This record gives sequence, C-alpha cells and structure tokens, in this order.
Amino acid sequence: MKTFKLFFKIHNRNIDFKNEIDYFIAFLKSSYQVEIVNQEDYADCVIYYGFDSVDEPGLYINDNLLKRILYIKNDAVYFRDKKTLVKELRSSLSLINFDKSSNSSVVINDDLVAMSFCILSRIEETNINNIDDYGRHKIEEDSVYQSGYYGKAVVDYFLEVIILNMTTDRVIPIRSNYSIIATHDVDRLKSYHFFWKSMRIVIGDIVKRKDFKRFFLRVYEELFPFEPWGSIYRLNKIYKKKKIKVIFMIMGKSEHPSDSEYYLGEIKLLTRFIIYLKKNKYEIGVHPGVLTYNNTEYYKTQLDSVEKICKCRITSARQHVLKFDISKTPMIAEENGIRYDYTLSYPEEPGFRNGTTRGMNAYDFSKRKMLRIKLISTPIMDLTFHEDKYAQLQGSEFEYAKGIIDECYKYRGKVVFLYHSGFIIHRWHKIYSKFLEYALNKEGHG
Repeated sequence: MKTFKLFFKIHNRNIDFKNEIDYFIAFLKSSYQVEIVNQEDYADCVIYYGFDSVDEPGLYINDNLLKRILYIKNDAVYFRDKKTLVKELRSSLSLINFDKSSNSSVVINDDLVAMSFCILSRIEETNINNIDDYGRHKIEEDSVYQSGYYGKAVVDYFLEVIILNMTTDRVIPIRSNYSIIATHDVDRLKSYHFFWKSMRIVIGDIVKRKDFKRFFLRVYEELFPFEPWGSIYRLNKIYKKKKIKVIFMIMGKSEHPSDSEYYLGEIKLLTRFIIYLKKNKYEIGVHPGVLTYNNTEYYKTQLDSVEKICKCRITSARQHVLKFDISKTPMIAEENGIRYDYTLSYPEEPGFRNGTTRGMNAYDFSKRKMLRIKLISTPIMDLTFHEDKYAQLQGSEFEYAKGIIDECYKYRGKVVFLYHSGFIIHRWHKIYSKFLEYALNKEGHG
C-alpha cells in the first residue's frame, strides 16, 4: 500500500516550540502509516498547526493552548498551568469542536497538539509538590483524571480525530499492532520476605486482632512452602501455547529494607529460578529498588547484578513500588541500556498514565529532545484490581478489565498486565486467566 504523505506546517509564532511539536509528530508517524514530507507540493494532505486564516484545503488545528501551558527558559521547556489544561481537556473530550469549510478544509478548534504533548511526555509531573506516602505523583494530580476521563487512551483518541478529519478519501491504516504483554514483578522468591517477620504478622492475627479466619488464611499466604515453584508452574500452564510476551522483573543487589533481600540471601534459589525462566523462553527484566529512581549508581549496580546472574542483556524494567521521576528516571534507565519501561500507572485506578495504549518515547525537558527509551503504561495491575487498599472495584473487576482491553484493541495497542509472581497462586489465578483469555480472544490468539 502506498504511504500517505503528510506535510505538517507550523505557524511562525510556534517555531520556538518546534521540538515539542516534532515530538507529537513522531508519535503520529509511529502510530499511523504516514510519511512526513518537507514540502507542501509532495503532500497528500497538509496539517496547519496555528493559522490566521483558512485559505487552502487541508486540516487546521488551533494553537490557542500551546503558550498558555508551556514556556521555554534557559533552553528548557516547562509546564505552566494545569488548571487551564484540565479545563481544555474536559471540554474537548466531551465534544471536539469542528468547523468545516467549502474549500475542502476542516478546522479543529481544540489544541490537540499541545494537550497531546503534555500527556504523552508527562511534563505535568515535573516539579510536583503533592505526593503520596511513597513520594510518588498522585493520581489526584493527573490532568486526565481531573478532567474525568482517566481509563481512556485520550491521546490515541486525539490522533484518531486528526487522522479521520484529513481531507482525503484514502483510509490511513494504523501502524501499531495489538499485543499482550504479561509482566511479573518478583518482589519475593519465597512467600515471605523475612520468615520471623511473617511469623509475627501471623501471630498478631490471633493475639492482637483475634481474627482466627484471617489467621489460617495468613498462614497459607505468608508461609506457603512451595514458592517460587508453585506460582511459576501455575503461570507456565497459563502461558503454554499462547502468543503472549512474558517478562519477569528481577530485583538486583540491594540492602534497602523496602527492597527484597533474595539476591543477597537466596542466590542459589534465584539462579535456579532464572534458569527455569530462560528454559521456558520468558524475558528477564530488572525491577530497580526504591533508591534507583534518581540515582544512576544504584540503578547500574542493581542492573549489573541481575545481568551477571542471568548472563543476558536486559532491556525491560519497572521501578519497585512504581517510584518514578519523569525528569530523571527515564534518563538513568536509558543510560543503562533499558529500552522499555513499564512503570507508568497508578495503583488507585486502571488506565493509561501517558494517554496511549501504544507507549511513547520519553522526553528530556532540559535538553528538549526525544529519548530512545519507550514508556509503556501498565493499565491492569493485581493490586489495583484485587486489593481493597486501592481501587475497591468490589466485584466489577472483569468489567473494568474488559474496558481496558477493548481500548487497547481499538487503537491496536499493548495490553500490559502486572501480577506479582509470588501472590498469584493464592487468590488471583482464576480471574487473571479470565482476563487473559478475553484479551487473547480479541484476535483469536487463545
């Protein structure tokens, strides 16, 4: 099929933001089968970003938001005004404002380019003050959440609006492919971090809480004797003969109390576990500890320790407890050879933290350039769906999962699951299998 040629014309008043606009164009190009040309005469369609009048055929996109929410200082780009962004998001997501002209032109009165840049790049997470107990960006501070549309792939939607309103009779195919990625953070090898700590928790159910039902359940959960093999054998049965990419995120060498100790205390068991993973052709990723999100030395030490024991190159990662700094973590990960980071998500609600099912390259706000590392949202997480501490879905888990999977299928994106390997055997095996089967049956992969 012939490639659709597109010329993206930036108004002179927006040239200072060309790098940020080019970032959006790169996402468009990676999502749809279009070729960006450098002359109008070569183009099948022209997109005018910013305009004074509508004189020629083409698609016109208003630029009224760009300078209201972004500014440049000392060669870096900064975020200016979240309230304005949220107001515009709420308005445009309820109804995109169009004008159609008799000269084969379409005008989109909403600044889809500026909104898309902010959500894709996560610039709104820079210089945050309102953080949770783990030092993380809170979902309550997320612009899409505040607009009332979290759970929808809003940037994929904006892009679809642009593509469908180009003045052409040709159908422009999506370039991305629907796929399923099952990830497992190995926070524990055994069912407990520390045996005596788990014993104290179990005894507390009897002595302090006097909850005998919880006592017997906790004994099973905390002191289950067959981990990690109980979980991995069950998972192996789930994935057998299914077209699913599976990644196990392994923690490296760390003595921090919030990280797992298995690299230091269970090295033989870890070695056998990794041999089993490689034998079954599962990918091995790294699960950097809580101090690595802004520290290159800690990150490198932990990554090197995992690569040493698995004797393989690691290119996938997810930060432990989702501890992430958009201005630092992607740069540290890229410096250490990571190509895909799956951290972006909120435990409180299923959805797409960077607004897309497809994933997008990180952006360096200080150097104003796109990085190679791709940030991929993880919309379906065990703790979100099955722990009352967070979303409290209360019986509607499958309906929520269906909505997320349908969104990924619609935009030919990636359905990313996170289930912690050491917990799945206890409570969540059946519902996780049901989620997977639904995702697989969307394309007949089951």
